[in-house]
Amino acid sequence: MAPSLQELIDFLLGEVALCGNQGATISSVLQAIEAFYMNASQDATQLRQTVDRRFKAKVWTWLTQHPEVSIGQENEWQGLSLDEAEKLDREDQEPRDSNVQEIETETSSTVAQIRIFVPRERTWHAVAGHGPDETKLPHSEFVLLSIIAAHRSAGIDQVRLVKLSGQDKRSVPKRTDALQRKGYIEKRAVQIKSARTSLCTHKRFLRNVSDNQGHQKSQIATQDKNIIDFEAFTTQLFEILRKEHIISRNDLKRLLGFQDRWRWKILSRAIRKFERMGVVERVRAESQYEKLHPCVILRREPTAKDFSSFHEFNGDALNADVDDQAEDDEDMEIDTVQQTSGADDGDVDMDTEKHVVKSGPVMPIWTPDRHVTNQIFDIIDRSGPRGLTNLVSLDKSDLGECRTNTSFRKSTNSALEPSTADLRKAYYTV
Repeated sequence: MAPSLQELIDFLLGEVALCGNQGATISSVLQAIEAFYMNASQDATQLRQTVDRRFKAKVWTWLTQHPEVSIGQENEWQGLSLDEAEKLDREDQEPRDSNVQEIETETSSTVAQIRIFVPRERTWHAVAGHGPDETKLPHSEFVLLSIIAAHRSAGIDQVRLVKLSGQDKRSVPKRTDALQRKGYIEKRAVQIKSARTSLCTHKRFLRNVSDNQGHQKSQIATQDKNIIDFEAFTTQLFEILRKEHIISRNDLKRLLGFQDRWRWKILSRAIRKFERMGVVERVRAESQYEKLHPCVILRREPTAKDFSSFHEFNGDALNADVDDQAEDDEDMEIDTVQQTSGADDGDVDMDTEKHVVKSGPVMPIWTPDRHVTNQIFDIIDRSGPRGLTNLVSLDKSDLGECRTNTSFRKSTNSALEPSTADLRKAYYTV
C-alpha cells in the first residue's frame, strides 16, 4: 500500500521540527518530499508516486495550510504559492555584494528570508526527545543541538558549528561536551586539513550508521576528502597491521587511501605517537630487490588506554611544531625515494626479522616507577667482563641500552660520577 498524504505531512512536520529554532528552508522541504517517496519506492510491492514540480507545489499548499505550520517567524508569508515563495526568496538573496558572495555560499541557508517553522513543543520533542525544559537543556545548548540535528547523519564539525551558531568559540566545545554527557550527541575526534577538531552527530541518526558497521568502519576514514575520522582511522590502521604485521609505508598509505600530502603528515604523526607508546615501530625491511624500504611493524596489540591516550586532544602530537615538521619532511623525503626506486613495495620479507633494521628513535624502557640507578646497574651487570663505555652521547653509546636520550645525560652522569674518578675515560664494569 502506498503511503498516504497524511503520512507525508507528518513526515514533513518532523523534518521541519528537526531544523530547530532556525527553521527549514524551501529547498530543504522539497528535498524532504523527494526523500520520503524515495524511501517508500524501495518496497517493490508499492505503487510509485511521480514527484514532479506540480506535485511538489500541491504538497507545499497542503503543508502551509496546516495549523501547526508558520511561514516566517510571525507567519507573515502565509498564503504564498511555491512559485511566489521561491521568487521572493531569490529576490532577497540577489542584491548581495560580489565580494562577500563566496563567503556566504556555505552559510546561505542561514540568510534565506523565508523559513518554515512549527510550534516550540513539537520542535523540542523532535530535537531533544522531550518537552521544553531549559533547566535540563539551556537555550544556548538547544541552539547547538538543533543545528547538529539539522545536519542529520553527516554531522557537523565544531569549526562550522561556531560559525553557524554565532556563539563564542571558547564556549562551544564546553557546551558540546555537556550535550555528549547528557546523551544528546556523539563527538568524535577528526582532522580537517590542519585543524584538529570534533565531529558532532545527533544520537537520533547514529542508528543509521550502525547498520553494516564493519564495512563502514573500514571505509569511513577516507570517504570525505577533507576529513579524517580518528576512531575509524585507528580501527582501519590496526586491521591492516594485524593482517600484514609488517608493511611498507607506501603500501600502508595506499590501503588507507591517504593520497594527499596533508594526510601523509597525519599518518606519520600518528605512527610516531603509537611508537612512543611501544605499540608500533618504524623499521627498514629488505625486499626481494635487496633494498631496504621504510616500513611499520606491529609490536603489540593496542589497549583501550593506548587508544584513549591517542585520542586525547592535547595538541602535542598531531599538530605541527618545529620538531614534528622536521620529522614530517624527513618522512616525506624517505617515502619519495621509495616511490621512485621502482621496487615493488608489496614484496617486503615478512617471514623473518633478520633483514629488519630499526629506523625510528630509541624508545625509553625506563619508567618513573623504577629508580634510574637500578636500571643502570642492571645494564652494566648484563654486559659482563666486557663492560660499557660512555664516551659518546647516551642514545648512540653502549650505555644507550638504558634508552633515555641526550636530555637525561646530565642526570645519568651524576648517577655514575661517584663510581669513577674520570667519567670521560672510564670503562665501567661490575
